Amino acid sequence: MLAEAESSGNPTFSFEFFPPKTAQGVQNLYDRMDRMHGLGPSFIDITWGAGGRSAQLTAEMVAVAQSQYGLETCMHLTCTDMGEGMVDAALKDAYKAGCTNILALRGDPPREKEKWTAAEGGFQYAKDLVKHIKKTYGDHFDIGVAGYPEGCDDEKDVDVLIDHLKEKVDAGGSFIVTQMFYDAENFIKWIGKVRAKGITVPIVPGILPISTYASFLRRCNHMGAAVPPDWAAALEEVKNDDAAVRSIGSGLVAELCRKILKAGIHHLHFYTMNLAQATRMVLDELELTPSESRPLKHALPWRQSLVLGRREEDVRPIFWKNRNKSYVTRTQEWDEFPNGRWGDSRSPAFGELDAYGIGLKGSNEQNRKLWGEPKSLKDVADVFVKYLEKGIDSLPWSELPIGGESDSISHELINLNQRGFLTINSQPAVNGAKSSDPVHGWGPRNGYVYQKAYLELLVHPDLITTLTDRIEKNPDLTYYSVRKDGNLRTNAPSDGPNAVTWGVFPGKEIVQPTIVETISFLAWKDEAFRLGTDWAHCHSALSPSRQLLDNIMQTWYLVNIGKSEFLRFYDVTNLVVVNNDFHENHGILPLFEGLSAPDLDKTFESTTNGCTNGETNGQVNGDSHPQTNGVSGTTNGENTNGTNPHPEIAHSVLTPPQAAA
Repeated sequence: MLAEAESSGNPTFSFEFFPPKTAQGVQNLYDRMDRMHGLGPSFIDITWGAGGRSAQLTAEMVAVAQSQYGLETCMHLTCTDMGEGMVDAALKDAYKAGCTNILALRGDPPREKEKWTAAEGGFQYAKDLVKHIKKTYGDHFDIGVAGYPEGCDDEKDVDVLIDHLKEKVDAGGSFIVTQMFYDAENFIKWIGKVRAKGITVPIVPGILPISTYASFLRRCNHMGAAVPPDWAAALEEVKNDDAAVRSIGSGLVAELCRKILKAGIHHLHFYTMNLAQATRMVLDELELTPSESRPLKHALPWRQSLVLGRREEDVRPIFWKNRNKSYVTRTQEWDEFPNGRWGDSRSPAFGELDAYGIGLKGSNEQNRKLWGEPKSLKDVADVFVKYLEKGIDSLPWSELPIGGESDSISHELINLNQRGFLTINSQPAVNGAKSSDPVHGWGPRNGYVYQKAYLELLVHPDLITTLTDRIEKNPDLTYYSVRKDGNLRTNAPSDGPNAVTWGVFPGKEIVQPTIVETISFLAWKDEAFRLGTDWAHCHSALSPSRQLLDNIMQTWYLVNIGKSEFLRFYDVTNLVVVNNDFHENHGILPLFEGLSAPDLDKTFESTTNGCTNGETNGQVNGDSHPQTNGVSGTTNGENTNGTNPHPEIAHSVLTPPQAAA
């Protein structure tokens, strides 16, 4: 990555994080790392906590960042309090996590010791650690080493430190990360000395953004970093105004970065101190944040897992498009990922729903604050509309803010939700966009990408028969529809995968990174209804909100329709529709003409028998489907001829959908 930045001349950057002290702090940091991934770092690194639980947490965080968040990660590793056995265990963990980069450091002495001494059976110097890594793992790891433009605690002579740096590089160090500094001129002189010693590996300058005046002074004093006089004067004047300090500080640090880049350095490494705002402000000043002229590069239209054995994975069911962590967690025990293909030989055994990371994020109180306390179907729909209008950053089924891809169909999505069709996943049709397109592009340069329109949504039971009848009259549409009880309806010609996204690139076979298929949809169905039920359970058992959301989860259909991708949860029926004609972007939308969910504004109130006034007769007694827009319900349509390889699946081309549980 550093070599690519140098050859292209386009500057890149990375972030450093450290392990928090509490479990909640760790989870909050994961969320922040995930959001900062959207700024486009080439990689992150995670500092090493010497010995004990702190060291173990570093290894765990590296594994989670690589596996679940798709963040290329560099793991710090120090000699402090580390015998050779502990070093080997840490390296083994990094290897298993798919990590290919180590920053090898001697480390600071423990707090209770004045001078640094090697642990029993450990390494005396960073160069010894570098040699051990190279001897044990060959070229698997790129090994970074530390550089000190202004000296360090136990050696102030910069020239002596450059001699030590040469020894570390000769031992196998392949890049240099510097201590923080603010004096650009001194750094540029130091580069000249380093190169004069014959050290040619990339140099990565360490940059510490300025958050508050007090933290700025504390860090400078601790690290012995020189502060330019004009910086001191500018910050002293506003030291009691944190917002002004960040604003002025971001300008000063950005100018430092410009001087560094002008000197021939192509990569900037930001010490974030686990904070986002100050770093983002500097990147904004440098115009390095994603934009039309600087779009994020995506190898695939979803975030890859970088754990060992999954780097070649290039196919994924579209249902988990907005829940990357959940998908990786539920499939982490599969053994087929190295072949990168999703076929009949792939195991259908998704992990259990009680696995870590599957349920709803946040506390009940946080989620009530985020999504309110809906008392009518319109209130629920308004939550979805607010998400589409970018007024909130997440839904129970989507952990990330709505992406730019949805802008072209946002008006239609908003209209559907306002009529009571709750959309949870969608994509517009794309016919040959360049792979460099800032919105739809992914994959290698000079390629073209395509996708079928796709919509996934929740559909009210009163509307499901009319909707599926309309779908079946259009040969270009494929759908799956299922309720929480698992009675699947589909017109798909087989249970195998149907590609809904693909790319054509020079010198490569066609890549098909997202699919729709039966087995994975049934696994997703369980998760989707679980998430909606978790939302309901954010509210007290007798509240209208709890009753309303539970009713939706128990009676609506989850549906996906192929062409435009909309995920809407309405009336515990899940409907998925795929438009197989990828030239047509709006072929799904006419299906919904003239349809609206009943009683949108009706307040949902609890009753003493546990039912609600929002339930229709057919939903309560389970005996029949109520009249729906002039179409009467049908009898159970399950396949009973014994020929269906999946007895839980019935094809709607043979039997109409069943409404009763």
